[in-house]
Amino acid sequence: MIQVLAYCPPALLASASFDGSIFVWNMTSAAVTAKLVTPNARWLAPGTTTITIATQPTVAAGDSSSAFGNAALDGMLAQVTVNSLCFLPGRVGVFDGAALVAGGGGARVWFWNIYRGYLLGGFCAGDDHSVAITSMAVVEDGRQLITGDSQGA
Repeated sequence: MIQVLAYCPPALLASASFDGSIFVWNMTSAAVTAKLVTPNARWLAPGTTTITIATQPTVAAGDSSSAFGNAALDGMLAQVTVNSLCFLPGRVGVFDGAALVAGGGGARVWFWNIYRGYLLGGFCAGDDHSVAITSMAVVEDGRQLITGDSQGA
């Protein structure tokens, strides 16, 4: 099920779902140009606020090899669910940088390279990891990302 969409003129559309899947579409060709999978919680341990991954392969949502085990699958899905997406103005077309930002469970924000299909890094947008990032906006010059969460912060 699609949770959120983001459009970037002239022809990019990103869709994200509850299982952490993010698809980037070329609207002109109707082709999927990237499939990204939000990492589960093991990539960002409790007490850690930032992560730099760069070129690390992604882990599928609900990966059964997780240290959390299958009993915590629902909790893991809550951690990987993508509730908000936005393209970074001025970064679309930059092949070595992040062009898409995803926000979701665990107050996590992830930065994606959509051209090479990997996660560049991420951070927790707050101290309460039980909340979800539900909205994001980028200031016009692209220098600031503003997030909102499920508790109104």
